[in-house]
Amino acid sequence: MGKRGFFTLSSNFCDHFAHNFICKRLTKYGSKKIVKYDIQSKINTFTKVLAKEMANYVGINIQWVDKDETATDFFKDNKLVIRMRYHQDQDQDQDTNFVLASMVFISRSILTKAKKYMSDNQKESLDLFIGKKLCQRERPRISEKFFEEFLGPKTDSNKRIVELLDKYELIDRVGIFYSVLAQELNFMGGKVFSLPRSAKIIEEIAHFINFLEEYANREIGDDSVKTEFEGKYCRCGIAIVAKSFKTRLGDITPYVNYISSLIDRKIESIYLIGPATVENQQFLEKISLEIQTKHEYLEYCAS
Repeated sequence: MGKRGFFTLSSNFCDHFAHNFICKRLTKYGSKKIVKYDIQSKINTFTKVLAKEMANYVGINIQWVDKDETATDFFKDNKLVIRMRYHQDQDQDQDTNFVLASMVFISRSILTKAKKYMSDNQKESLDLFIGKKLCQRERPRISEKFFEEFLGPKTDSNKRIVELLDKYELIDRVGIFYSVLAQELNFMGGKVFSLPRSAKIIEEIAHFINFLEEYANREIGDDSVKTEFEGKYCRCGIAIVAKSFKTRLGDITPYVNYISSLIDRKIESIYLIGPATVENQQFLEKISLEIQTKHEYLEYCAS
């Protein structure tokens, strides 16, 4: 198996999700069936887009249960089967069903290995942030329902979760929440999965979040901000490829030398980050090819 970890970032997380429009005049049976497929379609689309930035995740299958049946969820045939009660909202748009199904999906299928080693605040805040972003991509009323059911109660009672959500917002603003933070947490989960839970792992996750927050908050052109994280379980570096004069000259040597120095220090993942222009993309690809040839690193391109 090859070495892990050379990543080229070319664009931010996709903001375009399909919206389905349905007729209001439906029978009860037809309405439940439409809602089921609508929820599945939206979340499965989200999963496919997420897979461009992170490791692949399972799809979902919704099954409605009666009042006297037990609501539960389980994995089958690479899908998360969610057996849930059908909520009849007054506006009949079934926002509650979508929000509840989304949070079950996120909590049960995203970063599941890593979450076993996180603090309660870390894992709850990650679920809330991803849920918030998913609901925002649908329509405002779903975001309102999400706030009513999940975000509001948690942020009203837990200031630490509020602090973490603010950090994620800043990290996401520069396009590295999914492609760097979530990706590295996913790798970390695979590393520590057989180990006992430890306060040191929780502390390292906290330090990594702070590292990315500081990077995201840097001023353009500020080279004093640290771009390497060297923990016990997470070791990654960021190479900023944004200086246009170097791109125009086509000289990849400074970047190759810097990345090579990171590899010598046992950095496992290197993220190339820069403007998503055609010129810069070609420049990034030249750097990537040179590193793959020189160091036998693998490349993952986020499209």
